[in-house]
Amino acid sequence: MFDITTARTITYGAQDSLSVTVFRDRTEAGIWYMAPVPRLRLQGGKPVFALTKYRSTAGGIAGVCSFEVELTAPEEAKRAAEAKIGGIAGWGQFTWTSGEVFFDFELPDGQKMTGRTVAQTPSLFGSNVAGFQVELDSDAALNTFIAGFTGPGTLSPFRIEYRM
Repeated sequence: MFDITTARTITYGAQDSLSVTVFRDRTEAGIWYMAPVPRLRLQGGKPVFALTKYRSTAGGIAGVCSFEVELTAPEEAKRAAEAKIGGIAGWGQFTWTSGEVFFDFELPDGQKMTGRTVAQTPSLFGSNVAGFQVELDSDAALNTFIAGFTGPGTLSPFRIEYRM
């Protein structure tokens, strides 16, 4: 079991722009735990993601977005922790007994943006996969998702939150 009093923030990535938190084990000094971070789930190196655009029965443009997210301990973050801390002999695994995953997003609603939340229960094993499917009832909503998932990697109107 990890010791919360040993928490350390480890920066990594381009210009140390990313960070994770690590904790030492209470009884085994060489074992550390990393608080995992959410990402789009990868299968065969590609994101599990689909965005479908169609003409609705009402005659307008609509769509549906389906995707999966997971928790991961990035290898780059592990390497950074091992270099900065030293003496790390291995990585422990958290045991999850309950949790929820929230997908928060904003969609156009007339002249304003309206926030929405969808909740799912993660798998509670492996990488704690959670799947989402969001109906997009207008061309504007569809374009918001297209921009959010294909933009330059800057701020997005979407957020994934795991509560475990």
